[in-house]
Amino acid sequence: MPYIITIELIIVVILLIYMIYIKKQISNVISSKEKVEKLYILKKIVEISSETTSTDEKIRKLNDTIIDEFKLLSSSIIYFDGIDFLVKATNLEEKDTKKLLQIDRNNEIKDAIEKNNVIYTNFENMKKILFCPLYYENIFVGYWILKEREDFKISKDIVEILRKAIREMISSLSYETSLEQMTRTDYYSNLKTNEYMLTEGRNILDKYDASEIAMLKITNLVEINDEISRDAGNKTIILIANEISSFF
Repeated sequence: MPYIITIELIIVVILLIYMIYIKKQISNVISSKEKVEKLYILKKIVEISSETTSTDEKIRKLNDTIIDEFKLLSSSIIYFDGIDFLVKATNLEEKDTKKLLQIDRNNEIKDAIEKNNVIYTNFENMKKILFCPLYYENIFVGYWILKEREDFKISKDIVEILRKAIREMISSLSYETSLEQMTRTDYYSNLKTNEYMLTEGRNILDKYDASEIAMLKITNLVEINDEISRDAGNKTIILIANEISSFF
């Protein structure tokens, strides 16, 4: 009887060692596969970046490549030009694209933008989307939103490689559209915007041990736009802004 128990124990130990070996081999294969993926996507990025087409075209091509290579359900690149959010590349329908331009109203996403964090989140009927803020030289320039398949997830390393590539292309686009001259000033009010507070304004405040700021919101602006007209809303902004500016 003890002899049988000893044999059984030896078999169990051998099986455990074999399972550990197999697990290590699988891990090595996965690691090698990720390295190949990184090299391949870097090669594609270099190829697209070196083309003589416009930056807009490069961004669209990169987005299409990302969708194809990683079997994404959707991928959208949104650019902030200092006044408006602009869709630079997407495979979504127009009705869904419009929602993406309002996604920064979500508190969780606002926090992700402020902290420059990549997060999974839900927005209206879009579930488990990956939200990636884009910053260039500490200036918020837009975001990348993607929806993965349940059976095909992108590794964090690959996401960072792609985010960097998109950010670099956006930086080129920013030069084309004179981003370096942007002051984050609202087009209508001529006052600093929330984006200014997240970028240049924040850098200024960080220089002091203590500081105070005041932020104002026209709570019924949406109602004015909807019930009267958007032109009336714009004039309301200008009138209030002029009144505030007169005190400084």
